[in-house]
Parts: sequence; C-alpha cells; structure tokens
Amino acid sequence: MLAYHAASRTKARVPCCGAFGRWARIGTPLCGFDPIRAKAEGHDRYLRETRPRGALTVGDIWTAYIDHLGRKPTAKTMGYTGRAILPHFGALRPDQITTDDCRSYLADRLKASRKIGSVHTELGHLRSAMKWAAKQGVIGRAPHIELPPKPDSDVQPLSDAQVRALIDGCAAPQFGWP
Repeated sequence: MLAYHAASRTKARVPCCGAFGRWARIGTPLCGFDPIRAKAEGHDRYLRETRPRGALTVGDIWTAYIDHLGRKPTAKTMGYTGRAILPHFGALRPDQITTDDCRSYLADRLKASRKIGSVHTELGHLRSAMKWAAKQGVIGRAPHIELPPKPDSDVQPLSDAQVRALIDGCAAPQFGWP
C-alpha cells in the first residue's frame, strides 16, 4: 500500500520519508511509489470506469468491434454483414444466443435466396465479434456460434500436364532465373 503524508490537502511541501532526500506535496503518494505500477493501475481504472454499464446487446458489441477494427477492410465488410445479422441477433444479449438461433438464421437466409458462403461469412463475423468481446473482458464468455459448412471452391487446381504446358509456353524466362 502506498504511504500518504498527513491529512492536510495544502500545497505545502514536506520531505519524503527517506526517499533519497526528495521533496513532495502533502497528499501525494510518497514512499514505495512505483510509476510503472501506477500507470497500470490508472489504465485498469480507466477501463473499469469507461466500460458500458448494464447488459450489452449484440448490436452494442458489434459496433464496438467495428470501432476497434478501425480502417481494416474487415470493418467495412462487417458494415454490410451487419445489415443481415443485426435484425436477427442485434437485440439479444450474448448469453441468449443458442445453436437454434444460428440454425433459424441459416434457414431464413437460405429462404431469402442467399448462398451458404454468404451466411458462413455473416455468422463468422458474429463469432469474431463475440470472441473479441470475451477477450476484452466485456462479456464473461463468448457464445457458441454454429457455422454452416464452408462451400466447396469453384476453382480447380491445375493438373501436371497443364502446369508443364504453361511453363513450356513461356516466351522468355524472368530475369534472375537460371
């Protein structure tokens, strides 16, 4: 615990209790003062006092996560996916999200003629936001967000014969190649 000098809050200066003959104001922590520890305590206090009060909804966490991402491309994409996710999940608290909610969301989006890859991305963004909130200590734990299976890719890899034909068809080698 930090030692404080007498009860007076005046701006009088008193010698510090043997701390290398330094002087300090009355009412300030003196003996055993650690600036690194004080900075950490100040940071913890700031986070504790600026944390939103009450029950946070998915919508609140979603906007906080987008603010956290800043100018990253994912933040822009989440603005678009939020238009689909937030009407379904936005008013819920994270602890209210169930696997059945995820499955009903999937069914609703497929009825609306959305591809399964789009729904996978939307629920993946929801999962990311919830995991971020849990990591930041905003919520106790992240709910399980069930994702649909990732769709197969339409792109087929080149066969050995196609790779060989591609290399043989090159007119000039690139500089620096043997």
